[in-house]
Amino acid sequence: MKRFTLFTFLFALALIFTGCMKEYDDASPISAPKSAPYLKVAGANMSGDTAYAAPNVFLKFWLDSLPSAVENYTFSWNLDGGDYSTATSPEKKYAAGIYDISVVITPINGGLSITRSITLVVSNDLTWETTLILLSATPVAGNNYDYAIAMRTTAVYNYANIAADPWDRGDFTGWDLNYLTETTTINGILYIIDHVILPANEIGVQRFTYGKGNVYAYAPESRYWVVIAPGEGVFEVYLTNGQMSPNPVGAGLIPGDNGDLIGGVYAPTVRTEIKYSNLPLSDSLLVYINYQQYANGPQPFITRMLSNDNWQPMALIIMSGAYTGWGYQTFAIKDLEGHLYFRFGPSLTSPNVYGEMANSKFFLPGDNMLGLQITSLKSGAYEIRRM
Repeated sequence: MKRFTLFTFLFALALIFTGCMKEYDDASPISAPKSAPYLKVAGANMSGDTAYAAPNVFLKFWLDSLPSAVENYTFSWNLDGGDYSTATSPEKKYAAGIYDISVVITPINGGLSITRSITLVVSNDLTWETTLILLSATPVAGNNYDYAIAMRTTAVYNYANIAADPWDRGDFTGWDLNYLTETTTINGILYIIDHVILPANEIGVQRFTYGKGNVYAYAPESRYWVVIAPGEGVFEVYLTNGQMSPNPVGAGLIPGDNGDLIGGVYAPTVRTEIKYSNLPLSDSLLVYINYQQYANGPQPFITRMLSNDNWQPMALIIMSGAYTGWGYQTFAIKDLEGHLYFRFGPSLTSPNVYGEMANSKFFLPGDNMLGLQITSLKSGAYEIRRM
C-alpha cells in the first residue's frame, strides 16, 4: 500500500510539473464533443444520420448542440464531390445522388477532435418532405428533448394576407396560445418554428396542425399527413430520443452514428460508432448488427477474421427497449490494425452458418464477408469506410 501511495503521489507531482511547463495558451481546453453535437442540414429532412433533400437547391450544413460557443472550434468539412470548407456553416447545391458529408470539429484551445458524418440523399422523389422539418433536437434538463419543428407557411392558403392573426399550433381541442413568432427561411420558403419539449423516451403520437386565424395547413403530400375528413387533415409525428418519424418508434430506433443508410431501400444491416477514451490507445469501435432482420436465431453472433481461415466468433450483446432487434460487440481499435473483416449469424452454436449480409454497403461479395477500413486522422478522429 505504501509503494502504491508513493507512486500515486509522484505521478500527480509529475502531472503538475508538466502542466507548469506549458508556455502558451492559458485558457482551459474546451472539451471535445462526445454524443453532441449533431450534424444537421437546413433545407433537408433529417432522419437519424440521413438527410433527404431535393436537387439543385442550397443546403446549409451546421452543428447542433456544440458544448461551447462556436468560435471556440475550428471546422474542416468534406462536402463530397471534391468540395471542402472551413466555414462554420457551409452551403452547397447537389445533383441527384447519394453523398457522404463529414466534418472534423477541433477545440482551438486544445482537446480531442471528433468527426461527425451523415449520408445525404438527393432525389426528385415527390415523397421528399418539405412541410415539416426537424431543425434540431436538443437535450434539456430532466431527460427531455427540445424539438424545434419548422412548419411550412405556404401549406396555409393565402397566409400572407392573414397578417392580422398570429400563427398558432394545436389539435382542434387545445391550442398553443403563446403564438409562434420564430421563423426561418429554407430554399426561399418561410417556415414558422415551434418548440416541443418531451421526455427522451416518449413513444406516444403527437397530433397537431397549425395556421392563422381559422385557416389551417393543408398538406396531403406530407408523409406526416393524416386525413380526418374530406379535404381536412392533421399531422401525426412520433418524437423519440431526438428523432422525428411518421411511424411508431418505440422499438424502431437505429443505433450508431455511421454505417448503412437509414431510410434506404433496405433496412440497415450494420451500424458503427466510435467510443473515445481519455486514456492513450483505448478508443473502441462498436459494431451494431440488425440480427432480427438478417440473422434471427437463438444466440446471434459476430465472428472476426484474425487471419486466413482463422475466425473468432463471439455472442452479440443483445439490445432492448427502443433498440430491440439489434446487438453489438466492442473492438479495441489498437487491435484492429486499420481494418475489420467479419461475418454474423443466428446461432453461436453453429458459427459457420451466416446471416444475410448482401444488403450492407460493407459487403464484399467476392469473399462473402463484410469489411471496414478504419483510418486514423491527424485530428485524432477516425474515418470508417468499406474495404
